[in-house]
Amino acid sequence: MNRLIIIGNGFDLAHGLKTSYEDFLIDYFKKVAINSLYYSDLYEDDEFIDGYSSENYDNRNIETIFSKIKTIEELLNNNFIFISFSNDNWRRKIFENRKPIYFCVKNLFFKSLLQSNNWTDIESFYFQKLTIEFNKSKRVNQYARPNPKELNQEFSILKNKIYSYLEEQNAKSEQLINSKYQEFIDSMFRDINNLNDNVIFLNFNFTRTLNHYTKLNHQIYHDVINIHGSLNNPNSLIFGYGDDSHKLYPELEDSEVDDYLIKMHIVNFTSN
Repeated sequence: MNRLIIIGNGFDLAHGLKTSYEDFLIDYFKKVAINSLYYSDLYEDDEFIDGYSSENYDNRNIETIFSKIKTIEELLNNNFIFISFSNDNWRRKIFENRKPIYFCVKNLFFKSLLQSNNWTDIESFYFQKLTIEFNKSKRVNQYARPNPKELNQEFSILKNKIYSYLEEQNAKSEQLINSKYQEFIDSMFRDINNLNDNVIFLNFNFTRTLNHYTKLNHQIYHDVINIHGSLNNPNSLIFGYGDDSHKLYPELEDSEVDDYLIKMHIVNFTSN
């Protein structure tokens, strides 16, 4: 008999891994703040974000501030942090706001994401931006061939930073699993008495948390299907949107602009 077990992000979170988008965003800002300590001027992270920390601050100050931040809303409204969405006159902004930690967000997609209330679902927000850009181009010129290449590039930069962050979380997973192993094994396999049963794991996570269990338990025959790919094989990772039922999807296809579909889940599933 086949048994299907679905693994989602709650599995990683239950192991103490900080794998939500919000966890990533808070950690990313903290890293930029710490890196900026070693620069007398602005610390530039690619074309993504700039950071500046007061010379009176050190790692411990920044760690203390960020340890109390649990949500993006708390980050955006923190008394010690000023986040700007314009790089004009940054020195004056730091002086006027008198906050020891300063960020300037340059990536337009990331900027829009932070200004929205939709940071818990980055992929869905990307699709919203894509459809907005598509409709905007149609209003300007009905014969224009809209090109979302810039949006895709900005989204890809963010995607790569998320992957790097998940790799860091992956490194922590083995030690966290040791304390949870028996509890989860009992939960996952408690109804399986027949060792001839075939267990299929449908894994929606990028991380390798599940791998530790399947390696440690050899009594049950199992198969793992990584829906979004795995960090074991970066080329297999699928990160984008999957709403091919949206009313605009046929128009995106008919636009003959490949960049509209390059992040589409169904396209990536087919290619993998």
